[in-house]
Amino acid sequence: MAGEDSDYIFAGQNDRETGEIKPISDNTGRQYLQKIMGDKSTVHGFRTLWNRVVSNMGQFTIEVIEAQLTHAFTQTNIRKTYLGGENFLEKRRDVVQAYADWCDKQLKIYKSANRTV
Repeated sequence: MAGEDSDYIFAGQNDRETGEIKPISDNTGRQYLQKIMGDKSTVHGFRTLWNRVVSNMGQFTIEVIEAQLTHAFTQTNIRKTYLGGENFLEKRRDVVQAYADWCDKQLKIYKSANRTV
């Protein structure tokens, strides 16, 4: 998890020219999924799944959800101005934890249904 000095929950490497922290690469999720699931796996649909699950929880505002989904959310000056400079970092961490908890629950349901507990 990124430190307090970063706008990213999953920070990538520092930009070589500016030293600025960047988000993880678009390919990171796909590469990890392929490592654990096999070469033909893709992350297609994860964004939609994540959005639907988190939206249906009813715990988070659309601004917080969009902040988590949008890679350049806090890099757009117009968006920053509309939100008074807010990047929702703590709330975005809560969203990620809530989704992780949901995933854990789904795994328990799956294992129970398949008697693999």
